[in-house]
Order: sequence, then structure tokens, then C-alpha cells
Amino acid sequence: MFDGFDKYITVFLVGFVVTYLLTPVVRSLAVRFGVVDLPNERRPHKRPTARGGGLAVVLGIYAACIVGLVFPGAPRPGGFDLPWWLNFLPASLILLVVGLVDDVRGLGAWKKLAGQIIAALWIALSGTHFGSLLGYKLPPVLDVLLVVAWIVAIINAYNLIDGLDGLASGLAIISATGLCGILVLGNLPGVFLPLIALIGACLAFLRYNFQPATIFLGDTGSMSIGLFLGVISLQTFTKNTFFL
Repeated sequence: MFDGFDKYITVFLVGFVVTYLLTPVVRSLAVRFGVVDLPNERRPHKRPTARGGGLAVVLGIYAACIVGLVFPGAPRPGGFDLPWWLNFLPASLILLVVGLVDDVRGLGAWKKLAGQIIAALWIALSGTHFGSLLGYKLPPVLDVLLVVAWIVAIINAYNLIDGLDGLASGLAIISATGLCGILVLGNLPGVFLPLIALIGACLAFLRYNFQPATIFLGDTGSMSIGLFLGVISLQTFTKNTFFL
């Protein structure tokens, strides 16, 4: 599992450093163009807070994953490789665009849901399966529907908890670390490197998102994190562990 340990350290550091450096830039741009979350009776923060910080997190993850792809060393079968990345990236970019538009201009709930479904459907049609249900092999149509339902549910779970200082990014770190632990204990290659990239990026973002937060993930980040964790929990057959 840990042959070429320097690859894991490098991926973590790239995700951390890129996000750490980009977050203040994104925050400044958000404040400059009025992309801020205003306090009200439903929001506990006391002052206008920049949103859209997830852009720095996602770019940090992208940079770390690209480094992981070009890092010397043969990829493990069924693990993180170029085909996996090319299947995942379009869905991620769809959500990134949807999140950015929602953070900057606002999107209706149905339009945002439509973007989530399109991204999840791309993942389902790219070969990600839900697996068996109660020991029974699922017919193809039901399998696709459950993949879409699972991914959309996880996306919205993280989307709903963003807004409290450090909550969404902190839970993402805990969830990703738990999945890494399961992969280690099961000696499964899985998609370990994207999880390491996610942990590094979210840990760097916490520097600015911890109480008192100066920037929030926004839909740009919370939905993208949900997509990452939803897809990886399906592909590594750790749905039950991730759900807990």
C-alpha cells in the first residue's frame, strides 16, 4: 500500500500548498466583486463573509492529482490513473461551474439540482456501479439510478452544512481520513491519492475557514467535495463505512 511513500507526501503537500496560497486570492476577489454571505437570522456569522473559497480547494485537489499522475511509479490496477481522472474530471468541472455561478449570481434550486444530476449521471455512465443490494445484483437501469441518487445525496449533504465555521471542510477531512483507513486495513489500492489530495487541500482551507471564518467553501467547494467523496465511496465499496 505504501510503496513509493514519497508520492503520497508530495500529493498531500501540493494540495495543501496550492490551496493555502490561492485561498487569500479567492477571498480578495470575492470581497471585491461582492460575492459574500450576509448575516441574517439563519446564519450565525456576525459579519459579511466571502464565499466561493471552494475554488481554491478544488484547484488544489486538481494540482495534487495531476502531480500524482505524472509522479514516477506504475499505477496499481483499479486505482488512480489517467482513465479514472478523465472519467471523473468532466463531472467535477460541471459541478465547479454550477457552484461558481450559484456563488456569484445565484441559481434556482431546480437548476442546481439539474447540474448535480448531470454530473452524477456522467459518473454512472462512465462505469461506476452501486454494487449489489441485499445480496442481489442490480439491473443496469436501477444501478444507474442508485448511483445518481447516492452521489446527489452526498453532494447535498455537504452543501447543506457549509456556512458554519470549519464544519464542511472539517467533516470532509474526517470522512476522507476514515476512507483512507478502510483502504489501508483492507489492503485495497482504491483511489487513495485523490483522498490524500482532498485532505491536504481541506486542511489548508481550514486555516481561513476555522472560527472566526473569513471565507466559506460556498457551493463551489461543498458540492465538489461531496462529489469526490460520493464517487470514491462507491468505487471502493465503502458506502456503509462512509455513511456512518
